[in-house]
Amino acid sequence: MSTTNPEISRSRTRALALWLFALAAAIWIMVVIGGATRLTGSGLSITEWKPILGAIPPLTEQEWEKAFDLYKQYPQYHMLNPDMDLAGFKSIYIWEYLHRLWGRAIGLVFLIPLLYFWMKGCVSKKLLPKLLGIFALGAAQGAMGWFMVKSGLVDKPWVSPYRLTAHLLLALTLFGYVLWQALNLWFENDTSKRDAIKNPPCWLFPVTLGLLLLLLAQTFFGGFMAGLHAALSYPTFPTMNGEWVPLGIMSRSPWWVNFFENPATVQFVHRLLGALLAFGATAYWLATWKVQGSRAYHLGRHLLLVCALIQFQLGVWTVKNSLGHIPVAFGVLHQACGVALLATVILLLHQARRATGHRA
Repeated sequence: MSTTNPEISRSRTRALALWLFALAAAIWIMVVIGGATRLTGSGLSITEWKPILGAIPPLTEQEWEKAFDLYKQYPQYHMLNPDMDLAGFKSIYIWEYLHRLWGRAIGLVFLIPLLYFWMKGCVSKKLLPKLLGIFALGAAQGAMGWFMVKSGLVDKPWVSPYRLTAHLLLALTLFGYVLWQALNLWFENDTSKRDAIKNPPCWLFPVTLGLLLLLLAQTFFGGFMAGLHAALSYPTFPTMNGEWVPLGIMSRSPWWVNFFENPATVQFVHRLLGALLAFGATAYWLATWKVQGSRAYHLGRHLLLVCALIQFQLGVWTVKNSLGHIPVAFGVLHQACGVALLATVILLLHQARRATGHRA
């Protein structure tokens, strides 16, 4: 910072933090729109990658017909939507258009304030590489999105589960990194630590980190659940079509491919990890009951319990209502709550790191 006045320095870092909090919220909305795009079968409706010119949608009937003709050249139209008319095409086009438009808006939410803060001398040499890292992750996420879409424009009317999962995890990595940097800035000049955890137990940071890793593992299999439409194969709970362990769980060879391409295995592991996560969040909430100090930490504790239990129940409802198709409302809420759960775990981890002295 260009000034040594503590109050001015604190206000500037708080302004930077609020900007990054807003950016994280925009990414959260992006993930939610992406879920709706996938569940409505809209992701392959725009078959061209035009980062600049693509911001303008078809405006005339002739332009709509041209976009529809392009869509007709690819497998999704021939294999899934051969009876679709122009009105039906418009209904799926809008979701993918909003998804890409919001991605462009996120770029502006990042670049315009960055330029302003840089011109005002608010961006330190320490912070600049981190902000450039956010930019690189955002650019990689856009490229991964198109890489994913291309996999559905070849010989199958759906995208690769591997690329879809990579796209999801990269989005969550970007979200988590932005949120972490926002928290760093928010607490940067809080040298008094009046609202910090007092006398934290030695296990607090590693256990919280373990909770984050469990959530990421569960999300990883959630990506393959989505990519394989695995919920459609076993729309029952708590058993899977009457079986606690489905018979075909390890039916593919080599054995490891079952964890990525076998809907029975993917859903079984996703369910198991979901139950472990709900149990782990409850146990964590109880175990940290007597941790002293930090209003932010205890807010995170309570949100963790609420989000984990709601997330588990949303997963159950999504599976039980996946009769022939995955319900859009439940699927979108399940994904939105998953990102909220990730945010609470990141908040808890940041508070634990701040209290125990672990550097990150």
